[in-house]
Parts: sequence; structure tokens; C-alpha cells
Amino acid sequence: MRFLGTTIALAAFALVQDAVAFKPLTNTQRNLAYQIMATWENENYDSSTKSWVLAYDYCENIDDGQGITMGFTGFTTSGGDAMSMLKHYKNIRSGNPFSKVGSLFSCLNKVQDTDNVGCFNCHGSNCHTSTLCTAAKHAYSKDKKNYVLAQHAEDEGDNWKTSQALSKKYGVTLPLSQAFLYDSCVNHACDYSGNDVEGYILKHALKGKRKVGSSVAAQKKFFASLLNSRKSYMCSSGCDCCSDADWRIPGWRWLGQKGYWNMPNPMSIKTYQDGGSARVYTFKCNPNQHPGCGGKAKRSDFNATSIIA
Repeated sequence: MRFLGTTIALAAFALVQDAVAFKPLTNTQRNLAYQIMATWENENYDSSTKSWVLAYDYCENIDDGQGITMGFTGFTTSGGDAMSMLKHYKNIRSGNPFSKVGSLFSCLNKVQDTDNVGCFNCHGSNCHTSTLCTAAKHAYSKDKKNYVLAQHAEDEGDNWKTSQALSKKYGVTLPLSQAFLYDSCVNHACDYSGNDVEGYILKHALKGKRKVGSSVAAQKKFFASLLNSRKSYMCSSGCDCCSDADWRIPGWRWLGQKGYWNMPNPMSIKTYQDGGSARVYTFKCNPNQHPGCGGKAKRSDFNATSIIA
């Protein structure tokens, strides 16, 4: 009986040890999460620093029905987050390059929920010469600190804090899965009630459960379910982005197969670059990109309410 009791106690101890509690991502893990997202959004790899560069100066009409896409996460004039980001920037620095774009916010209001970009003097492939995109390039080159701050203020509320809140709510504890939910928020938006990240991707991955099991095995199994659920969503009529899933989901699956559950530094990822064949890229935390690496974040407060007067 003593041997049996000891065996049961050891088994119970092992189960406790296997349980994983929710912890927010560290600065280094967050830096890496941004880079994974940038792998899909920007495809801008810097071999000198071995990191994916966040494209803060990006601005283009990519003819995806979302108007002009700009900034490091792809804020769009159709979705309204481009206007929100520019309002952050206006409140940080009123006399900024965008103030020279005539009737900017009037135009932004008109084009929300549409693919119309004419009022920005932006037509198809000539969008890079538009007044809006010219102002974006100028803002980054002449006022980098504030323009970057405005973008992170918008991303913080729309994507980062929401993805972390969803991770905590549903018991998603593996850092890799948390990073995956952030990337999902950037790609599909999760800043509104009934959003598709919570209402479809998480709902289908949970398969009727209220939360993910706390064991490591359950968390790893849930990661696989998240991949399948997101692919299903991306290939549904509601998203119409199935071609994107063909290279985005395999990239995340690669990270899981490599065992990067805790997002070590450095990492590697298998992906497609500029439409070429699959390549493996090694990347590491870039101390020159938000939020730095380890220790205290370079800019610790990107709360939108602290920026808007």
C-alpha cells in the first residue's frame, strides 16, 4: 500500500509539473512575435542583423479591396485603423507631414469600408506617388520616433492587448500560440465584438470547450487545432484569403515542428520570400526594434488613452 500511495503521489506531482500557467510574453518573445508577423506582412529580411524588419514606412495600394495599406501591421484606409493610427500621430505631433495632405480626415471618413482611394490622388499601381504615401515616407524619415509611436499605439489596442486578453481568457499558455493569436489579430482583426478571431478561429479550435487544458500536451494539441481552424477560416467565403493560408499556415506549422513552444532566441522559420521557393531564415531579437530585448521595454507605455489628449 505504501508503494502504491507513493506511485499515486508521484503521478499527481508529475501532472502538476506538466501544467502550464498563463504568463504574458516577455519583451524578447514579443520582439520575436512582431518579426514572425512581419515575415508574412512585409517579407523584409535583414541578413546583417538576422532579423525581420518592421516596415513602418510602408504605404501602398495592393489592390486587395482594402484601399491603401500602410504601416508595419498593414493598417488600411478601408478598415479604419489607418485613420485611427493617423489620429494618434496627429495628437502626438500636430504639425506633421500628413497635415499637408488636403482634407485628409474628410477623405479617410469617405473611404472607410470602401476600396475608393481617389481622394488621396492614388490610382492603382501609381499609389506610391500619392500624397498620402509620400507623407508616410516623409513622416518616417523626418519624424521616425513619433510616427513609430503612433503605429504601436494603434497596434497595442487593436491587436496586442486583445490577443493577450484572449490568450488569458481561454487559457492559451504556450508563447508560440500567443504569438499565433497576435498574428491572427493583425491578419483578421480582433478589436470588435464578435470578431472572427474569437468568434470563429478560437471557437472552432476549442471544439466546445470553455478553455484549453493546462497540460503541455493539451496546449500543443490546441496549437495544431488553431492552425486547422485558421486555415478553415481563411479558406471560407468570409475571408477569401485561401491563397495566403497556403504559405502562412505551413510557416507556423514549421515553428511548432521545430519545438519553438517557448519562443527561444534565436529561432528559424521556413517561408517564401518574394514569391520564390521555400527558404529557411534564422532570426533573433533585434534590440533596435520595439520592445527591445529582455529587461524593460524601450517604450513601456503604448496605451492609446495615454496618447490621446
